Amino acid sequence: MKKSILFDVLNVIDKANREKDYERITFEYSLLKRDTFLRYNNLFELAKEFDDSIAAVLYIPENDKNINRWTVLLTVFLDKAKEVNSFMDLIDSIETADKQEGAEPILRECLYSERKIIPEDLIPAMIQSRDMYVVKLLDDTALPQEVKYSLATLLFNYSEFVKTLVAYLNKIHDAVGALYDQYKDSYRYTSRILRNYLESNNIEKLLPPSMQEHLLDVGVTSTKYVVVLLLIRLEYTRIVYEERSALHISGLFYIQRMIHNNHFKIF
Repeated sequence: MKKSILFDVLNVIDKANREKDYERITFEYSLLKRDTFLRYNNLFELAKEFDDSIAAVLYIPENDKNINRWTVLLTVFLDKAKEVNSFMDLIDSIETADKQEGAEPILRECLYSERKIIPEDLIPAMIQSRDMYVVKLLDDTALPQEVKYSLATLLFNYSEFVKTLVAYLNKIHDAVGALYDQYKDSYRYTSRILRNYLESNNIEKLLPPSMQEHLLDVGVTSTKYVVVLLLIRLEYTRIVYEERSALHISGLFYIQRMIHNNHFKIF
């Protein structure tokens, strides 16, 4: 459950700052009771409230690299989240990282499409510099004004940037954790149902048909699947392919639908 909450904190923040289509959000939660939908909606609204000094991590870079249109937050911290065991482990890694280690990946993601103005090999020097010329470089980019301000904070007041980011992440973690506590019985019930299901069914059946066809077409026969249950993501599902493995992250409700059929239960 700690791992699920960790993923949910990152994913709720990411989606709250990506999703602008209210009708799509409403459709995703169409099977929820109204009071549950309102709690979910309040969670996303909470994630949209942040200080401009951390706008850089909530920025969605517009470049060919960011195919999935993720926020910088998810791009930078998703791999770290896979490695650690809980949200507090992630916070500890953020708080103990030195400025070079913590600032560089955020700068690289934000400045990816601005390499004509700020070459990538200049970034390490920018992090160490105290010269205000760095602000002039940022100002010459096409980045949104709040992102420029946030990157300036990252460079010239790194400790304050980290403090504000951690406070924001903790705020969302507390809200997500409260939701888990409220629906703990449902979470445990579905987890048990999934384990029972996998005792007599192949895990490949949990993959969407298009993914099953893809694996069949490429001839992958020894693929490893990791299923992570996430409470907040009603329809959330992502496949991440590596050389000979696939990370399958599915929402709790998505799995409930697949294994309950006509006996599917909702909050």
